[in-house]
Order: sequence, then C-alpha cells, then structure tokens
Amino acid sequence: MLTLEAWVDIKSMHRQGRSIRSIAKELGVSRNTVRRYLRGTQPPSYERRAKRPSLLDPFKDYLRKRLEEKPEIHATVLLRELRERGYRGQITLIKDFIRPLRAERRRLEDLAVRFETSPGEQLQVDWSEFGRLADGRKLYALALVLGWSRMLFVYFTSRMVVQELLYGLVQGFEYFGGVPKTLLFDNAKTVVLRRGKTVEDSTLHPRFLDFLGHYGLALRLCRIRRAQTKGKVERPIEYLWGSFVYPNLGRYQSPAEWNRAVRHWLEHVANVRIHATTRERPIDRLTREGLVPIASLRPYDLTWTEPRKVHKDCHFSFEGNRYSVPWQHGHAAVLVRRYPEERIEVERDGEVIATHRLRAGKGQMITLPDHVAGLWQRTLAKKPAAPPPGPQSLSTTPAGWAWPELEVELRDLAIYEQVARAAAPSCPEVTP
Repeated sequence: MLTLEAWVDIKSMHRQGRSIRSIAKELGVSRNTVRRYLRGTQPPSYERRAKRPSLLDPFKDYLRKRLEEKPEIHATVLLRELRERGYRGQITLIKDFIRPLRAERRRLEDLAVRFETSPGEQLQVDWSEFGRLADGRKLYALALVLGWSRMLFVYFTSRMVVQELLYGLVQGFEYFGGVPKTLLFDNAKTVVLRRGKTVEDSTLHPRFLDFLGHYGLALRLCRIRRAQTKGKVERPIEYLWGSFVYPNLGRYQSPAEWNRAVRHWLEHVANVRIHATTRERPIDRLTREGLVPIASLRPYDLTWTEPRKVHKDCHFSFEGNRYSVPWQHGHAAVLVRRYPEERIEVERDGEVIATHRLRAGKGQMITLPDHVAGLWQRTLAKKPAAPPPGPQSLSTTPAGWAWPELEVELRDLAIYEQVARAAAPSCPEVTP
C-alpha cells in the first residue's frame, strides 16, 4: 500500500496530463497500481495491526506503582521482584517500559513557573566555589540577588562558614541600602544543620537564628534537589563566572583583592546593564525596591568569642593553627575574639593581650618574637654548672673517682634563632 503522499502525487501528475507509464516510472510502482489509485476517490487508509500480547502486560501496573514510590529504582531490582511474582520475560522488556515513564517524570519535574516577588520581599542567596587561590586556599563567592529589582551583590571569601556568611549578608544590606523581608536559601550547612520537611522542622545554625531575629527576617528553604526555586541567583552566578571570574583567574591573589575588583564590576557592568527579564537596569529598579532602610536598624555585632586555654609554651590553638601570647600568660584561660576581616584579639580579664592575623591552612605555629623573648632569656639565664676539673677521658680517670650527676636540659636549636630575632626592634612574625 502506497503512502498518502504517493496518492496525492499520482492525482496531481495525472491532472497535469502525465501518462500512467510516466507516473509509474517516476514513482517506481507498477502501472496497475497507478490505475487502481486513480480509480479510487478516497485516500488510502491504514489499518493498525493488533498488538501482540506481552509477557510484561500483567505486571505493568505494579511497575508504575513502584516507580511512583521509588523513581530511581534499578531495573535489576524490578526484575528480581517480578520474577518472584511469576514473570518469565527478560529485563529488556522492563527497561523499554520504564524508560518513557522516567523521561516523562523528569520532563514534569523540570517544568518551572517563574515566580515574581513583590518589591522588597525576597533576597535569594547562594554559595559557589571558583577554584583555588595562589596559596592553595579555596575561593568561594556568596551571591545575593534581590528578587524584584535583580540587584546583585557578590562577596568573596576563602572560608564557607556561617561567620563569613553573616559578614557577606551585612555587606550586601549596606550595598543595597536596606533589608528585605525574606531570605531564600538552599540547604547549605552554613545555615541548616539538619533538614526537615519544613523550616520549622529543620535545625538551623544558632548564630544564623540570632541573625534572623536581629533583623526580623523570615527564612525560606528550597526544596531538596530543586535549585530552580532560586533561579534568580543561579543564573547570575553563571553570569558572574563568565563575565568576571574567568577573565581574571590568576590576576587576584586574595579574597580582599577579589572583593575590591568585583565591587567595580558590579557598579559599572552587572547592575547597570539592561536585564533580560525586567527590561530595566537593576540599579534603576533598586530605587523602587522598598527595602527597610539599613540606617534605621541597629548594627549587628559580627564578632564572636571562643574560650581557649594557653599551653605551657605560651601558645593556644584556634581554627587549626597555634598562636602565641606573652609568656607571662602561660597556662591562663583566655577569650579569643574573632573579627570577620581575618583578625583575632586575645583577651584575659577584659584586657587585650595579643592580636593576630589569621593564617590560612592548618598545623602552623604563629609566634611573635616579643611574646617569647622574655621566656628564652629566663631559660638561658639558668646556666648549667661547670664540669669539675679532671681528666677528659674516662680511660684516664683515677681509680675510685666518678663524675658527678649533672642535670641536663634539652633545648631545640630553633630557640636561639628566635632569641636573636627578638633582639631586632622590627622583627616580623615568625612562622616555624
């Protein structure tokens, strides 16, 4: 049986005066076939053959139910379950049946409705990692996007921790000039310690909860594995990578340098371009965003303290490294106050006894020479007793005479270098 298209061609060529022979030759069919189709007034119809029953037919409802319960269940598991229920076919039939069902499920899951928020309603927040710095530290970017105006702010850091998150949020509020009503987050561990079905059922970081309470912010969490919920910040991250980060890889060596550079990019590129969705510049829409003015709110204390114990070597441990204090405070209990700008102060009884710049990495000992110079001077002042006069070789020691027992102190040779450096008036920090 010819196709409908061939039937139309036969009718058309015949109306043009073509002979049956020439029509048959061009279409590659017999002349009788051409005559038969010319005699007919109705186009050819197709009768679908009756579908042969499949060995899988009795089990299809069971497969649909299992895929609804466990969408990612493996075909081998389904084969084992069907074998127990009397199935005698092969796994190929199962795979062919579930493949379109899974494709349809993925298609429906990928459908997304663009939710437009009211002015001042929502700020979407997301972390992203952009490789490593020259010193080996990872480079993270905290991206903030206002849902209505699409105003963007970016904060770079080497530590994806709650303290840096709060510092970045506060800087973002100051950049926007105000605070929104709601924060939309994914399930990052900087915020969510344990994920529940709702925000109320989830366990949030106590420091972050304090932050929300201070500003009167509501919190929304994205559905698990549904990053599209915060698509307004997901797409700007791709834009940030292509337009700013990738062209400048290797150019900036610290988060501070990246932050200075990205501020210029935000003000002269990202927030002054015409947005593809709003058809306006984000900086222009910001004036109509209606945020709560930051100047009307009490500043949030971004410092935090942790108690520490000073060891006998006049050092204490903090975030994987050891830092010195003046030797007089050995064995003392101190309070370490951490500042967002990678700085710590050490307090004892309300008095600041030491200040350090935080070091990247772990396992380092950071020693200020003036902290330990007095200790080494006291140590060196304790000179061992001079050896008694007498022979220099035990082989010539008179009979019955023995060397007196001396108290021997073991010293690391590095201390002499430290003492020498302590004598210089402007010694830098020493990192053994």
